[in-house]
Amino acid sequence: MDTFDQTVFPHRGVSLVGNLDADLEGIGGSGGFDRWFVKADVRLPVLEAVSLTGGGFIGLAHGTSLPAQYFFFLGGMNSALTIQDQQLTRGSFAGLNARELVGTQAQNVYGGIQWEPVQRAIVQLQIETSLVSNESALTFDGEHYLWGGAVEVGYDSLIGPLELVLSTGKLHHALVYLNVGYVF
Repeated sequence: MDTFDQTVFPHRGVSLVGNLDADLEGIGGSGGFDRWFVKADVRLPVLEAVSLTGGGFIGLAHGTSLPAQYFFFLGGMNSALTIQDQQLTRGSFAGLNARELVGTQAQNVYGGIQWEPVQRAIVQLQIETSLVSNESALTFDGEHYLWGGAVEVGYDSLIGPLELVLSTGKLHHALVYLNVGYVF
């Protein structure tokens, strides 16, 4: 489900994506794995040019024959959280290199504020926390969560979004990302 008002830098709306994959015994599979995830993103306008942003991701995969593309990957800008469902799970995590963390369990919660000083341009502040592990069940251990924060400046150009992101986090003091155009 996607009710965002625009594709690039939305100001209002909700996006909700979920998926379940399984190799089921009895219908041609070996019963070797299963994986599910849910991803939500929200934009809530509070002033004409200001929106609160928030969302999260939670997913779990396990099994004896889990293919590599079904693991969860976290880190970087506009990185897919899963290889198998790249367009469904594209997101960012401030303070990590691209796909720096890999595991069978992933959790992420973020919040921020987005300001549009002029039409098609944004400035956004964001904070988030995440956990990626290889546990076989969901765990909510606050000690192992990583945090990150970022400042983003973006413009919706004719060739797609132009974005400059400065981020920091628990594992890296400072990272800079530059995105030019649409991600394929």
